[in-house]
Amino acid sequence: MRLVLLVFACLVIGIQGKTFAQCTTGCTNTITLSGSSQTISYTFSGSNETLCIVKSGSVIGNATITSGTIDVSNRPNTIICYGPGVVVASGVNVNNPNNQFTINNYGTIQNSLNVSSTQSVVNNYGTVSGLVSISNGSINNMSGGTFSSSSFTFNGGNFVNNSGSTFNIPGSFSARQTMERM
Repeated sequence: MRLVLLVFACLVIGIQGKTFAQCTTGCTNTITLSGSSQTISYTFSGSNETLCIVKSGSVIGNATITSGTIDVSNRPNTIICYGPGVVVASGVNVNNPNNQFTINNYGTIQNSLNVSSTQSVVNNYGTVSGLVSISNGSINNMSGGTFSSSSFTFNGGNFVNNSGSTFNIPGSFSARQTMERM
């Protein structure tokens, strides 16, 4: 019985890890960036929705979202997945995130991140380089991820810098809580 449970747990973990590995499966909706620079607009219409933003194979280099709005509409259990080669520039706004909101980043986030809801999670497998403030929720800098925020304010919540990740703050840093390294 234990062996069956162990095999089942491994399968579930493996499936979950693969689900968003490249932001290509498990997506409810997908925005494919077809140019090196573009504006997007998206509004979540329901709960349990996963928006994957990926670059087209025809784009050479990165595909940069220069401006636009992603409106989470306070929907619970929503996920935004930024794929490899996707750059989220400072002109992009993510509005109205619910407590149960997740960003899985495999690209580069240059815009500001404000993680302030108790169940909000940012899983970084790519690069975070914009202004970051956390007062609740969690930021997980995963193996292979680079966290190099230009200004980082840590007033609560959880920040985990996993083994194999890079944490470098070239700008200002202020903390009122303890961070951990795994």
